[in-house]
Amino acid sequence: MSEFPSLQPAFTVRVTIDPGFAVGSASRSNSLQVVPMTGGTVKSDPGYSLALDAEFVGTGNDYIHADPDNKHLRLNAHGVIKTKDEALLYMNYTGVVTMGPAEQAVFSGKAEDGATPFGNSFTHFTFETGDERYKEFENRVFVGQGRFRVEKGKPIVVEYKIPISNVELLEDFRLHTASLNAVKAPPQPDDLLSDTPRKPTPSTPPNTLPTFPEPPKQNPQTNKRQRPQHRHASR
Repeated sequence: MSEFPSLQPAFTVRVTIDPGFAVGSASRSNSLQVVPMTGGTVKSDPGYSLALDAEFVGTGNDYIHADPDNKHLRLNAHGVIKTKDEALLYMNYTGVVTMGPAEQAVFSGKAEDGATPFGNSFTHFTFETGDERYKEFENRVFVGQGRFRVEKGKPIVVEYKIPISNVELLEDFRLHTASLNAVKAPPQPDDLLSDTPRKPTPSTPPNTLPTFPEPPKQNPQTNKRQRPQHRHASR
C-alpha cells in the first residue's frame, strides 16, 4: 500500500515529574491522582519541517485517573512551554498507560535505574499559541508513545517520541482546503496576454467546513429554478 501515509520523526518530549497527590474522587469509580510536571524539554527532530526547541515553564499537572482494576491509567496533562525565541505554547496530551510490571515498579518506587520499554503508553498531543511563527502546530495531528526513565536520586522523567504523517500528505490537504475556500479563480497566463475580454468567473461562496474528497463540480446555471412565466390575458 504505497499510497498509505508513512510516519516520520517529529519531536521528543521529556517531562520531569514529582510524586503525585492522591486526590481521589467521590463521584467517579476511578480515583484521581494529580502529578506535578516540574520541568522538561520539547525538541524537534533535525529532519522535521517544523523546528521547535522549548522548555517547560511554570508548573503543569498530569491529571491521572486509574481504572478500577488498576490495569490502565488515563492521562490528561497540561503545561506551558517557552521556545528559544521567546514564544509561548500551551501543550496538552491525553493517553492511556497499560500497567505492566515495569510501569508498576515505577509507580511503587521499586524500579531500577534505566528506562521502561516502549509499547505500553500512547498519547495524543495538541498545541495552542498566539504566536504566528508556531501556528502550524495547531493544524497538525501528533500521536506518540512514551516510557519512564528512572535514575536513583533524581526525579522520574517521562519521555515521549512523537512521529507524524508525511508532510506531503498534510500539505496536499492544506492546499485542497484553500482551494475550497477560494472565492475567485486566478487569471490564467493566456488570459493575461489575450486582447479578448475575459469572461467573469462566477463567484463561489467559501465553505465553512472542508469536504474531502471534493464532490464533482456542478454548473451553477443548472441549479437555478426556472421562474414561472405569467401570461396576461389580452383584453
